[in-house]
Amino acid sequence: MTSEQQMEYCSECNAIATWYCIQDNANFCDQHNNFAHLLKSQKLHKFVSIDEKAVTIENQTAKPLNCKAHHMPLSLYCLFCKDVCCVACISVNNHKQHSDQVKSVVDVAKGEKNILNKYLEKIRKLQTTFADELSQLQQALKNIDIIESKTNQDIDKQFDRIMTCVENRRKVLKQRLKETSQV
Repeated sequence: MTSEQQMEYCSECNAIATWYCIQDNANFCDQHNNFAHLLKSQKLHKFVSIDEKAVTIENQTAKPLNCKAHHMPLSLYCLFCKDVCCVACISVNNHKQHSDQVKSVVDVAKGEKNILNKYLEKIRKLQTTFADELSQLQQALKNIDIIESKTNQDIDKQFDRIMTCVENRRKVLKQRLKETSQV
């Protein structure tokens, strides 16, 4: 077990697990692995080294599931029932009445994948459009900030000019008052 892998413990005790039983979906130490598989019904259980657990689980999930009624691969998809079925289900069971609406699981998966790819393409186009619009909005906000800054400068400049004019006028009026009062 590598250092980056998490330690796995026995399902029966706190000892470090060395085995994984596929049928039990459980980890076992050496002692409990031997004990758990003593019964005749459990002798056919497949167990692997704990280091091979992840690969084994991945491989198990990748295999097609079997029909519970007929123990055949679930290789077909009934469009009417929206459920998977096996070849025997079409000729014997519930799917017999609408066997014309049954497709291969692979074909249905490809069709669904194509639909998802079309939606993904639309989403990518929308993402590009939204990114462009966001860029335009950000530029508009920058322009507004620039205009606001210039307008504030213009207001300050005009008020400074007005204040200078008022101050000059005040000086002139005070000077006239002084001149008038001295006479």
